[in-house]
Amino acid sequence: MDVEERAKKYAEGKALKALESITSAIEKAYAVGFYDGQRYYENQDFEAAQEVTYVDLGLPSKTLWSLQYLTKESGIVKLPYVEAMKFKIPTVEQFEELWYECHKSFISKSGSKCVKLTGKSGNHILLKYLKIEDMPSADYDYGSFFFWLKDKYEEDLYEIDHFCACIKETQNLTLPNVNTIFMGLKLPIMLVSKR
Repeated sequence: MDVEERAKKYAEGKALKALESITSAIEKAYAVGFYDGQRYYENQDFEAAQEVTYVDLGLPSKTLWSLQYLTKESGIVKLPYVEAMKFKIPTVEQFEELWYECHKSFISKSGSKCVKLTGKSGNHILLKYLKIEDMPSADYDYGSFFFWLKDKYEEDLYEIDHFCACIKETQNLTLPNVNTIFMGLKLPIMLVSKR
């Protein structure tokens, strides 16, 4: 390789690094702007959510899971990530434990598709099929059953993408499916507690 080729390769590498740095800075600025613009949600009465029923699935960590998505009289509550964080939502680790420790099956209940997760205690929770209205299907072809998962570190709140659990209708139900998804999408939430 001659000097000219090396110089060209070096310049391409530097340009690529600069572009990655700029892209990352734009994403973080967008996330901060999005977070700051969430005034509408602060005025919503999410405390009026219906009483939550927790289920003991017999998990080793003693984690209790809500029987279903958080609901209000008007239906299932769907929130962007920053608002979901105001609730006790599960972590990635809690979702993985749920997934590995429970029997999973697709069922139909009242005409709706659901995923039923049954624990060693014999108790179960249901995840209802939901259409995510503002999700661009071409970009997020992940599945049909979604809910937010808590990031490990609080400083990650300003990242543009956050963890969610998703279960594909066509999935063989053997591995937990955790993806990152845009923080502004409104997803349902599951709640956890300890016994």
